[in-house]
Amino acid sequence: ADIEPKIETQEIEIDTHIDTPIMYEMLTNDIKNILVDSPTGSGKTTSVINAAKQYLNLHPDAYIYIAVPTKALATQVAEKHNLGQPLIDRISVFDVMNKNLAKTSKRLFVGSYDKSNKFINQVPVKNGAIIIADEVHKEVIDYGYRKDAITRLFNLRDDDRVLKFIGLSGTTQEIDLAKYDKRYIISKRDNKPIFDEFITVPYHHSKSFTEIVTNMIASEIKRGNKALVFVNNKSIIETISRTLSKQGYKVSTITSDTANLSKSVHYRKLLHNEKFPDADALIAT
Repeated sequence: ADIEPKIETQEIEIDTHIDTPIMYEMLTNDIKNILVDSPTGSGKTTSVINAAKQYLNLHPDAYIYIAVPTKALATQVAEKHNLGQPLIDRISVFDVMNKNLAKTSKRLFVGSYDKSNKFINQVPVKNGAIIIADEVHKEVIDYGYRKDAITRLFNLRDDDRVLKFIGLSGTTQEIDLAKYDKRYIISKRDNKPIFDEFITVPYHHSKSFTEIVTNMIASEIKRGNKALVFVNNKSIIETISRTLSKQGYKVSTITSDTANLSKSVHYRKLLHNEKFPDADALIAT
């Protein structure tokens, strides 16, 4: 059997979300490569960005890059935390970094994995940079089809221009611990599940899928519960929403038509406040 590499490990218990001082300590200690193993929903990204902003208040010449696996997530993080334009797509990294610095007055940037190397090439050698990589389990599970971007990002752990590399993940089982100097394992004191019941309905097996799901949602609402429902079909979502609305229930939907900040108040609330919308049910693709 494989033997897990022995690295320094510190366990931290939290109530609901990671307090900013926990992440700030990681940014300021003398350990270069850090792995943060923390459950989904514990506020890893928000906490580390808040800590990064505090760090830059005291170290204004420092550069920090938040690397996320997708362009959509980079855009979401940039909008939520007021980080300016994300480093994604075919852009001039130099121009965007300078534009963002003029707008935010902080050298804190967010972008996709593949822009990490272009980012570090813009950082003056005397300054150095801190790299914070979200969902670092992608190094393993996505390597087959994103080899170049993943290699460039994770090679920065050994780059002399990088002062610190912090990897965030809620699923660290496949990660090679030997590539990190210290691991923080964060757990919730009262680790209750985020839902009471998880139900699946395979619609390709049922001609009455829409009716079944609509009735299930209505039943949950009548029991005093809120329902979070995922349906991979926009037209079915619209049908269910109309039916429930006619029954007097408040329904919020998030599809490709509404999943942006300008079109959906509920989506904006979910993104910025991380709160369930003011609705009986949220139905999303």
